[in-house]
Amino acid sequence: MLRSILCRESRRVEFRVVVLAVFVSLAAVVLPAAADVVVMSNGDWLTGTVVTMDGGELLLETEYAGAVVLDWDKVARVILDRPLPVALADGSRRKVLELPDLEVGLAEVAAIAPPPPEPIGWRGRVDFGWANASGNRNTDLGTLTAFAEQTDPDRYRLSVLLDAAKGSSEGEDTANRARAEGKYDRRAGDGDYRYYLAGLGYDRVRSMDSRLELGTGVGRTLIDRPGHLLTAELGASYVRDDFAAGETQSDAKLRVGEAWQRQLGEGTGLRQSLSLLAATDEWGDYTAEFVLALTHRLSERLALTSRIVNSYDSRPAPGTERNDFTFATQVGVTFGD
Repeated sequence: MLRSILCRESRRVEFRVVVLAVFVSLAAVVLPAAADVVVMSNGDWLTGTVVTMDGGELLLETEYAGAVVLDWDKVARVILDRPLPVALADGSRRKVLELPDLEVGLAEVAAIAPPPPEPIGWRGRVDFGWANASGNRNTDLGTLTAFAEQTDPDRYRLSVLLDAAKGSSEGEDTANRARAEGKYDRRAGDGDYRYYLAGLGYDRVRSMDSRLELGTGVGRTLIDRPGHLLTAELGASYVRDDFAAGETQSDAKLRVGEAWQRQLGEGTGLRQSLSLLAATDEWGDYTAEFVLALTHRLSERLALTSRIVNSYDSRPAPGTERNDFTFATQVGVTFGD
């Protein structure tokens, strides 16, 4: 009895092995090795190699019909034999083995196997020239301004600024200041973005040994047309001022800012910005800076800039004025795109 049962079980196992072997053999004949499978919405399926998808058309290379172009809107499923990069409608990229999958739907795919993105380079300008300042010191001085930015229109903007001025008369400093600032804008869509900034500087004439600012907030692009740009920002900053007399001011401040750019003609542009930092515990305590600059391109790489800067501090260091006004004329050399 036991022997009979064992014989029947052995025959069942052999039958299953034979069936599995036949299925694998048929699959090997029907489906070419290393083949991608495209299933259409009408139930048809095609095998071959997915080359690319762009502009709503999927290119499939087959052994039986050569290159076949398929309407992406009529594709129901894509099964790949190796991971391929896809570009999504939101600008991001990832690799997939199947579409759709748990995270990406077919409608979200803008391209399959797109060309690699071009490297994003830096562009900017270095300006140097002469300025006249009034307020804490009435003097002429030399200036240096360097600005560089890296921009991905769909993702972020990274900018770095260095601004310095130096002047002296009869061995005494009439101007001695410098400021470095970095800012990162992360795009959030529909003209909105979040910003992060860090700045460090000093102003010897105003008896300020150092100023540190760390801030974050949100911004919105109000106007974005060719030759015309307007943005507004609202956030919070931590500001620490160390003065030569040993006094230290450290505050959390509300930050409000706006920036405007307008192309006036070929090679000529106007820029204006306003930044306000107000103490959260005393609204009468604030600093503000207004900048207005007119730039005219002299050649492909050279530009002439006239700039007005008005800085105001409602709580200045002892012995210093609240208001500083600077008019500068600078020649700049551009680099990058």
